[in-house]
Amino acid sequence: MFCDFKDFAVYRFRRKGSFAKKFFVTTSLVAGAVGSAVAYAYYDPISRTKFEEKVPYGKDLFDYVDNTKDNIMRSVNYVTLFYLFYDNSVLENIASAKLEASLKAAIMSAESRVKMATEAKLLTIAAINEHAELLKNAVSSTKKADWDAVSRAVEKADKASREDLAEENEARNYLDSVRKIINEGKRSNVTRYNPLLINAVETVNKLDEQLDELKLAVRKTRDESRRINHFQDLIKRSRRVYADELKDLLPGLDGKVKDASLTEDDLNMLVAHAHLKVTQLRQQLADQQVVEEENIAKAVEEQRLLDNSHAKEELDLELKRLKDQLDVDYERRLVAKRREWEEEAEEHLRNVASAHSEHLEQVVRTQKQLCDIEQKQKVIEEAVGAERKWNSEQILNAQQKLEGIEVALNSRLAADIEHRRSKQFWIACQNLVASVVYGKKAGLTPEERRNPLLNELNVIKDSSVGDEYVQNVIRAFSEEIIHDGVYPEQDLRTRFSHVYKMARRVAKIDENGGGLMQYLTSYLQSAITFDVPRNYSFSFFESLDKIDPDVLDNYEILSRTKYFVDKGDLTSAVRVAQLLKGEPGRLARDWIRDTRVHLEARFLVDLLLAHAAVLNITTTYHVS
Repeated sequence: MFCDFKDFAVYRFRRKGSFAKKFFVTTSLVAGAVGSAVAYAYYDPISRTKFEEKVPYGKDLFDYVDNTKDNIMRSVNYVTLFYLFYDNSVLENIASAKLEASLKAAIMSAESRVKMATEAKLLTIAAINEHAELLKNAVSSTKKADWDAVSRAVEKADKASREDLAEENEARNYLDSVRKIINEGKRSNVTRYNPLLINAVETVNKLDEQLDELKLAVRKTRDESRRINHFQDLIKRSRRVYADELKDLLPGLDGKVKDASLTEDDLNMLVAHAHLKVTQLRQQLADQQVVEEENIAKAVEEQRLLDNSHAKEELDLELKRLKDQLDVDYERRLVAKRREWEEEAEEHLRNVASAHSEHLEQVVRTQKQLCDIEQKQKVIEEAVGAERKWNSEQILNAQQKLEGIEVALNSRLAADIEHRRSKQFWIACQNLVASVVYGKKAGLTPEERRNPLLNELNVIKDSSVGDEYVQNVIRAFSEEIIHDGVYPEQDLRTRFSHVYKMARRVAKIDENGGGLMQYLTSYLQSAITFDVPRNYSFSFFESLDKIDPDVLDNYEILSRTKYFVDKGDLTSAVRVAQLLKGEPGRLARDWIRDTRVHLEARFLVDLLLAHAAVLNITTTYHVS
C-alpha cells in the first residue's frame, strides 16, 4: 500500500511543482534509503552488532534513528497532502465544466449543420429523380416533349448539388471543430478521462457516418440518372445531324422559322430524303441488332462494375463505422477503469491520512519483511533447485526404465516368436513320433501302414531354419526311412509272435540244416515243451556281455526276446534276438532288420523331440 501511495504522491507533486512536493519527495527518498540500508539490521540484534562493527559511524546512525524517529513522524503532516489533492480536484472540476460547455455548444452547432446538409442532400436526390423522370417522359413522348421543363430540372439539380456540397463542407468543418475540442480535451491531463469526450466522439462518428451515407445515396442516384442523360445526348446529337443534313439539302431553308413556305420541289426533296433516311435507319437497325448482344453485355458489365464500386464504398463506410465504434467502446472502458483506479487511489489516500502516525514504522517493517522474503526466496530457490534435480533424476530413471522396458518388449517379442517356432517344432516332432510308432492308422496291411516321413521332416526343417543340430539329425535319416517309412511298433510285435512260433518249431536246427527227422524231432520237442513265464531283469541284461552265449540255447533266447517284446523294450529284444543261431536266426533276420530300422528312426525322433522340449523350456522360461 505504501509503494502505491508513494508513486501516486510523486506523480501528483510533479504536477503541482510546489515546495510541499519537494519536501515530501525528499523525505520519502531519505526514508526509503535509510529503511533499505538499516531495516534488517535494525530489527535483528546480531545483524545490528555486525553492522556497527564493520560500518564506520554505524552505531551513531542507529542512535540518530532512534532519537529522531518521533520528530520525523511529527514533521510529516499527511493531512496537508489530502488537502492538496482536494484543491487539485476542484481545478479538475472547473476544467471539466469548461470542456463540457464548449463540447455541448459545438455538438449542437454541428448537429444543426448536419441536419441542414441532410436536408440539402435529400433535395438534391429529389431534384435528380425529378430530372430523370422528366427526361424519361420527354424521350418516350414523340409529339408533346417538354424539353424546357427538362432543362429547368437540370438547372435545379445542379443548383441543389452545389448547395448540398457547400452544406456538406460546412457541416464537416463543424465536425472538425468538435474533433479539435475533443483532441484538446484528450491532450490535457486534467480532462483526458472526462466521460463526455467518449460520448462526443460517438456523436461525431454518427454524424460523419450520416453524411457519408447521404453522399453515397446522392452518388447512386446520379449514376442511375446518368444513363438517361446519355440517352438524351444521343437524341440531341441525332437531331443536330438531321438538321445539318436538311441544311445541306435545302440551303435556303431556315429551320427556326415556323411558318416558312416550301415549294413542291422542296417538299418532294424532303419526302425523298425522309424515305432515304428511313431506309438508312432500318439498315442501321438491322446492323445494330447484330451487335445488340455485345452492347447488352457491355452494359451489364458496366452496371456490374458500378454496383461493385457502390458495394465497396458501402463496405468501407461500414468498416469505418465499426472501427469508430470499437474505438469509442475502448475509450469508454478505459474511462471506466480509470474511474475505478481513481476511486482506489482516493481510498488509499484516505487510509494513509488516517494512519500517518504509523507510516515510518510500517516502512521499516516492510523493509524487514522484504529482507525476510529475500532470505526465504533464497531458501525457496535452493529447495526448488533440489526439487528440480530430484525430478530430473526421477525423469532420467523413468527414461532408463522406459528404455529397459522397450528393450525387454523387443526381446520378449523375439522370444515369443522363438516360442511359437519351438511349439510348431514340437508339434511337428509329435506328428513324426506318431508316424513312426503308429504309422498310417487307415492301412489294412503292415506295408500299407508304413508312413513315409518326408512331409514331417520337411515341416520340421522349415520350422527350425538355422538350427544346425536339427539339420544334422534330419540328415541322419536314411533314404529308406524317409521315402518308405518304418513298420509301426504294434505290427513288429504282432510279426514277432509269428516269428516266435516258427522259431520254436525249428529251434533244434543248426546252421547246417537238417533232414526231415530233425525237423520232426524239433517240432515235437517244441510241442511238448512249454515256455514258463519268467521275469528277466534289466540288470541281468546289462551284464549280458559277461555271459557266454553258448550257455543259452535258442529256447532261452526266444523266451527272453518274447519277454522284452511283451514289455515294449524292442531294443533289448533285438539285442537278445541277435544271439539266435541256426534256422531260428535265419527266420528272425528280417524281423531284426526291420526292428532295427524302426529303432533307428525312433531314436532319431526321440533326439528331435528332446531338442524340441529343450527349446520349448528355453523360450518359455527365457533360459539363456
